[in-house]
Amino acid sequence: MAMQLIVCTATMSTDAEQQHRDEIMSISVFFAIGILLLVAVCVICSKHHPRIAIPPVVPRRDPQQHHDIPLTLHAGLTKVEIALIPTFTYKSPTTAMNSSGSPAAVVPNCAVCLSPVADGEMVRQLLACNHLFHVECVDMWLFSNPTCPLCRTNAKAPAADLPEKAEDTLPSPVLIQNSPSLAV
Repeated sequence: MAMQLIVCTATMSTDAEQQHRDEIMSISVFFAIGILLLVAVCVICSKHHPRIAIPPVVPRRDPQQHHDIPLTLHAGLTKVEIALIPTFTYKSPTTAMNSSGSPAAVVPNCAVCLSPVADGEMVRQLLACNHLFHVECVDMWLFSNPTCPLCRTNAKAPAADLPEKAEDTLPSPVLIQNSPSLAV
């Protein structure tokens, strides 16, 4: 009788384990089928409802290859208008005093290239706001934008300052790009 009891207990324990394994297997199968159905629904929906088109990424061009950029998008000042803005060789002022009472030079930074303006560099000072910048930097900026790079004040010289034949009497502004289409 004791032997029968042991065999019966072992059989019950294997039956319970088998039932537990079957439940886990059933849950796993239903889970896998659910994931496959979800993927199938996503694929079908994406084919019937196209997404918003994302523009392709345009690779950066070599800075030397600006000759094919259309110049019709020009929104800044003309070469004549830029040439009317005064240029001069920068010399740092020493009129400001520092905390110890000795003169301290105030060195402005060019807001276009973010570099300090050094003595002896050619700068252009905008008439409306008196901000100054490296000639090369601000000329290219003004060719694209009609405002001061720092305060956005209109940089165009008043019409009264324009000579009658300005193109013949004024020098061309200095441009950063070496492009035949931008040369004078």
